[in-house]
Amino acid sequence: MMELWQTLSEQQALMILVPIGVAVFVTALCLVLWKFLYQWLARWAKKANRELADTVLRSTRGTLVPLCFVAGIYAGIRVSGLPEAWMGVADKLMLSLLIISIALAIASLATIGITSYARQSRIAMPVTSLAQNAIRGLILLLGALVLLDTLNVKITSLIAALGIGTLAVALALQDTLSNVFAGAYIILSRNIKAGDYIKVDSGVEGYVVDIGWRATTIRPFENTIVIIPNSKLSQSVVTNYNLPEPWIQVAIPINVSYDTDIEKLERVLIEEGKRAITEVPGMLTEFEPVVRFMPGFGDFSLNFVFVFRVKQYVEQYFVQHELRKRILKRFRQEGIEIPFPIRTIRMSTNQTESKGGIDAGHKSDENTGAIS
Repeated sequence: MMELWQTLSEQQALMILVPIGVAVFVTALCLVLWKFLYQWLARWAKKANRELADTVLRSTRGTLVPLCFVAGIYAGIRVSGLPEAWMGVADKLMLSLLIISIALAIASLATIGITSYARQSRIAMPVTSLAQNAIRGLILLLGALVLLDTLNVKITSLIAALGIGTLAVALALQDTLSNVFAGAYIILSRNIKAGDYIKVDSGVEGYVVDIGWRATTIRPFENTIVIIPNSKLSQSVVTNYNLPEPWIQVAIPINVSYDTDIEKLERVLIEEGKRAITEVPGMLTEFEPVVRFMPGFGDFSLNFVFVFRVKQYVEQYFVQHELRKRILKRFRQEGIEIPFPIRTIRMSTNQTESKGGIDAGHKSDENTGAIS
């Protein structure tokens, strides 16, 4: 009896330990093989300077590694001697996990590939979280449909049920859906994209960080974050300083006295502008600064504008700072005067003084003063 019990115990132990050993061995073997394959592909991508290949490898590592554990568990189940019914369940489970892993890997690959291609070729779908989530969701939805079809689930009836449920959800989430569709419109219109510097009619301005499924994130010049719902942004008047080209034209107003030699003024400003093109970072070298006489004559000065171009909107502040210093220094050297505001005021008083019944006559007094 004791011998029979020991025999049964040994058989039970083997039935338990052998599948576990096979599962551990297969898992370890798959992990080792994947590690060597990953390292070889990483070295190849580095030598070939394939940035996209390296990014793809790093992104799919988290989705393909679980397949090693799935393969080990499946191998352990196959040698466990379980009934055929359990084997069928194991086969379906293995196939389901395989489909899920492949769907996740394809979703990650598609997101990275389209993002990289969009950055290089500037296609109609800019790089935003909304676009990435839409692509990922579409691929995962297709993977779920394939999984359900593999498990012999009737997709047609499920789609009909989902249609009724989707209608109810759409009625309950009108605001959210309006933001989603507004975000899709903003992306597809290509009038606003991530990286652009924009100004909204509400006064908010800054760089577009991301266009999400609900809101657009803007980073102002003072390095804060402003979140605007997509529906409000799509209905606002927006100035995009990156379109049609990132450079912008800037005009600095300059007022000089009426005694100034206009030809000399123009020559001085052009010389300083040409010198600044090669010395001040941010100025557009393809455009030489120009000077323009403003229409009309000022009350106390001649009014000009000094026109130049900068590479990006935010670079105008530093460029204006440098140009104003250079112009003021050069004006002092050349003796060009920047006048103070002057007004001439005439004050006239008429009064009649009566002394002993005799008209003292009229007195008038004129005073001239300057107000600055």
